[in-house]
Amino acid sequence: MSDLLIIGHRGAPTAAPENTLPSFLLAAQTGAQMIELDVHLSKDGRVVVIHDETLDRTTSGTGPVTACTLASLKKVDAGISFSAQFAGTRIPALEEVFTSLPRRIGLNIELKTNVVNYPGIEAKVLAIINRYRAQTRVIVSSFNWTSLSTLHRLEPQLRLGLLFNRLEPDLWVQAGLLNVFSLHPALTCTSSQLIWQAHSWGYKVFPWVVNDPGLVLKLKTAGVDGIITDCPQAIMQAMG
Repeated sequence: MSDLLIIGHRGAPTAAPENTLPSFLLAAQTGAQMIELDVHLSKDGRVVVIHDETLDRTTSGTGPVTACTLASLKKVDAGISFSAQFAGTRIPALEEVFTSLPRRIGLNIELKTNVVNYPGIEAKVLAIINRYRAQTRVIVSSFNWTSLSTLHRLEPQLRLGLLFNRLEPDLWVQAGLLNVFSLHPALTCTSSQLIWQAHSWGYKVFPWVVNDPGLVLKLKTAGVDGIITDCPQAIMQAMG
């Protein structure tokens, strides 16, 4: 199964604090070929890596991410709530991810624009990708079709991933309009029919979140191109 793309969901979040550099590096070290991460905008317009719209769940801070400057975000602890071992871990800016990970590791950058509107985030993310000459190793995904449409208009060659957790009637029309590279369905939406239809349009299929090593072989047999997993280390071990 060496041709199956293993994507670390927020890094390796069962072993290190999600969406942090230690989590990303651990995922890369244990065999993930790509890292999935989530981005928001800080108050001063910096692209920062964290899953939630607020700090409360994963850090020592509270309140909305967008209410904080990057400097103030750097003062909260993004590791202590996971374990004392990771105390002092900070929220990374997107640029830090590019400078910290080997170039062989791909990035799946998810724009978290389906709850909070971050004006200009698409152009900012694209500028960072271009600065690090990373277009060939990046997929930008989102549940927000408007964000993907904006990116497609800004850079038609950028690889886009369409995230979804239910089958919308106009899913295939929207995927075609965006010329997406890949579909990222929830595991509950993933079927042989969906995989076949996606491949017939030339799209890759990366379901999420796949944490059962026994399920990986079934999905591979069904034709998926990769999986998004919380435990890339366990998946890689099971694959031998």
